[in-house]
Amino acid sequence: MRKKYIWLLTIATGFTLVFGGLPSVYAQKSDGDEFTLEEITVTAEKHIKDVQKTSLSVSVLTGDQIQEKSYNAITDMLQNVVGLQIQGAGGSNNNGAKLFIRGIGLNNLDTAYGDPAIALNVDGIQQQRGIALTNSTMDVERVEVLRGPQGTMYGRNATGGAVNIVMVQPKDKFEASARMQLGNYNAQTYEAMINVPIDSKLALRVSGIKDKRDTYMTYPGAEGYQDQTTSRLKVQYKPNDDLSLIGTVEYRKDKSQSNWGSVPYSALSSNDPWSVSPSSANSGSSSSIWNDSMNYSLNLVWNIMDMTTFTFIPSMSKNKLHQDLSKLTAGGAGPEPYPNSTQYTYEARFASAADSKVTWTLGGFLWDSSVSNAAAQLSTAAGWQISQGDRPTGSWAAFGQATYPVTDRFRAIAGLRYSFDKKKQDYRVYYNDANGVKTYDSGIVSYGENITKPTYKVGMEYDLGTASMAYLTASSGYKSGGVTFDSTMLQGDPSGTSYELTGLAAHKFGEENSMSYELGSKNKLLNNRLQINGDLFLTAYKGMQVQMWKRINATDLDPSMFILNAGKTNTYGAEIETTLLVTSNDRVTSSISSMYGKYHDLIVQNDLMSFQGGGSGTPTNLDGVTMANMPKLTLQLGYTHTFDLADYGTMSTTLDSTYKTKYYNSIEISNAGCEVPSYHISDFYLSWISPKGMWSASANVKNIENKAIALMASAQGVTLNSPRTYSASLTVKY
Repeated sequence: MRKKYIWLLTIATGFTLVFGGLPSVYAQKSDGDEFTLEEITVTAEKHIKDVQKTSLSVSVLTGDQIQEKSYNAITDMLQNVVGLQIQGAGGSNNNGAKLFIRGIGLNNLDTAYGDPAIALNVDGIQQQRGIALTNSTMDVERVEVLRGPQGTMYGRNATGGAVNIVMVQPKDKFEASARMQLGNYNAQTYEAMINVPIDSKLALRVSGIKDKRDTYMTYPGAEGYQDQTTSRLKVQYKPNDDLSLIGTVEYRKDKSQSNWGSVPYSALSSNDPWSVSPSSANSGSSSSIWNDSMNYSLNLVWNIMDMTTFTFIPSMSKNKLHQDLSKLTAGGAGPEPYPNSTQYTYEARFASAADSKVTWTLGGFLWDSSVSNAAAQLSTAAGWQISQGDRPTGSWAAFGQATYPVTDRFRAIAGLRYSFDKKKQDYRVYYNDANGVKTYDSGIVSYGENITKPTYKVGMEYDLGTASMAYLTASSGYKSGGVTFDSTMLQGDPSGTSYELTGLAAHKFGEENSMSYELGSKNKLLNNRLQINGDLFLTAYKGMQVQMWKRINATDLDPSMFILNAGKTNTYGAEIETTLLVTSNDRVTSSISSMYGKYHDLIVQNDLMSFQGGGSGTPTNLDGVTMANMPKLTLQLGYTHTFDLADYGTMSTTLDSTYKTKYYNSIEISNAGCEVPSYHISDFYLSWISPKGMWSASANVKNIENKAIALMASAQGVTLNSPRTYSASLTVKY
């Protein structure tokens, strides 16, 4: 069956190449044409460029689409992007959301466990914490999703791809807007923005959003809610046409209260799985967790004598997480176990002028991050213990990429990046006697290693016609290894006087390397009313990192996070995205993706499920098992019709539907609910815009079928997606 999917998409992608070679038949504009597809520019390669002239697999969401569909979180925006899978935390909030592109990802962006495989960038600044995925969609200009390794332009931690979120920047004209959205589950969103030009050189843009709702879990006694607030100030100083400085200060506070978000696997057969009480293994009271963060950045762009453009982006982010442990235990609140983090990034680059024959970029990148457990929560349990402290990590890189026109239609691409990573972890070993009194303390001990790695990209572009291009690229990616610490690493003297880390080797994981080959074509046909983009890809991974919670032995009460390395693994597939303007009022969008890959040389030892009920912990051999988060076939179809209401404006209706074949949602395939059956899910949107665009209103119903999908499975149960939701909003703009 999988070969059928791949061959069908291979043939279809071939058609895009053939069609692109017939511009004289299909791409001539007649005098009577009055509607065409809009042009969309991206900065995927750190140049402003038409997405149709970018030799990458890129999907783009515009700010208008985000507003029309009432997306309130990054995870909402990305749900229907071709080739992308999202695992969510369920329950009250999305703090545990994870991204997978073409089946590649890691279950946490926190460097406590391992580096991400998807580079998440906001206004050109790389974000290294999973909470970044819960950020609001306030004042977003566009979102770019780059599929496949992006090691040259984005560096380490982009072996699966990259997501770029670009915010609206200050403008030289007055603007203001306000939006109110209400929905079921007591959902409420209040958003406002004002853009004020102080004079010809200075402009301010201030925006804020409040987003809250009740938990989706409605079983008796369920608690929890989502409560997030974000405010942002952007200041632009532009003394002349060649120099621009934009400073940004953003504060975000997430006061969401989480409850148990998983339910027994049997709940999936219920009429209302979200109302089923958690299993006994997952029972407990809710915990109040909140996060606050401050982000500061500067974006300097300087056009130097029309010869080159210099860009410099320094940034600092501070994140602090809190938890009221009185919500967890009857013994009262304890120290905060959640880490704080500080991140500094600096990127400086020179780029070719807009009219340069050769397009090039040359730059450097510096990243410095520290994740610390300020409380250093030391257990009073008798015996040897280990506590993880600060995790400082640093990286610097030099990179460059150029596109050279060999002929008027043929261009060659070459890029190289050299990265140096410094990883370090501090820990403390201590011993408590039978009374819980600490009798031995090692103090702070550090473990770390330095890694250097080059990544590169080579390729070619060929113009098949005036509005069609084919490309062939080969690009590499890299992600460093590391070590995870827990007490099972220790072998201590029973007298509590000495110890050794005998289990260090078992807790180390190696680096992940990838090499990707892609053949693609981008075309605008039928008088610029039809857009067809297709690609075939093959990516070879060595040391692919996978993540799981596991217990070391049957007496180990608390599971630990481990990163494992698989053997050589190949993934391959095909993707097609199309947009067709049937009439000026009718738009049809579709995407098809087929992916395939199997694990090799991967044994999941003593997994969490194996020890439920005192099991033996027999290893599970995943050699030859289909990779997780990789449905063999995904079909997406959307239809929009716009009604012209003359003096009353315009009204649009949109129906989107997605179908996916069965797939695994994690590597722990022995857990019930890990295999997700094939399903389809649909959303409906209705929007109205007044004649002058001052007023707009929208309504939507998401997950019309009220389909319950197991986003993640564990021994305790399954985490569910959102149930059927509906909302309506009103927006006013000046």
